[in-house]
Amino acid sequence: MKVKRFITGPIFVNTYVVYDEDSADAIIIDAGGSAEEIVEFVKENKLQVKGIYNTHGHFDHVMGAKAIQDNLQVGFYLNKNDSMLVGNLPNQLSLYGIDPVMPPRISGYIDENTDLFIGDKKVKVIETPGHTKGGVCFWVEDLLFSGDTLFLESIGRTDFPGGDYNELRTSVREKLFILPENVKVFPGHDDATSIEHEKKYNMMV
Repeated sequence: MKVKRFITGPIFVNTYVVYDEDSADAIIIDAGGSAEEIVEFVKENKLQVKGIYNTHGHFDHVMGAKAIQDNLQVGFYLNKNDSMLVGNLPNQLSLYGIDPVMPPRISGYIDENTDLFIGDKKVKVIETPGHTKGGVCFWVEDLLFSGDTLFLESIGRTDFPGGDYNELRTSVREKLFILPENVKVFPGHDDATSIEHEKKYNMMV
């Protein structure tokens, strides 16, 4: 499994293109911006993007979704508990003084029963509410895409509407810290880490 990271948007979101070299199947995780650069990478590598999959619905992770969706003609998916956030994207942006963009068309909703594959590799959707009500992570092979649930020695903010520190702490401890320690964690912002490192050094949980 290959991972290409793009640092996108005004709040420096990690947008990931995750792909299988053998089948050329791919998904895009958290389309925060840089649509032209991401589309160019997809086309240059002849990837077959199965959809844009979001860890949650905050504006900084969604800003580039519609442009990518329109260009590649792919679906946009997230947990239904964050659908209102996506629909409210222009208002979210205006609160931060950012020029409005239209939200993507939601093609369907994902939860822990979702069947998602990249090539023949199963992608497990893990529901991790706390940063938002609809927060999820994606686990494939030894890679975890944690959005704003888990960071390097930190966790996501819980002071936004829908955030809940105790809920987020429970999500991390009961859903993520039970994963194999060698799993590498690719968060929604900043640098990668691992489950082993976070179990030892993350004082936020």
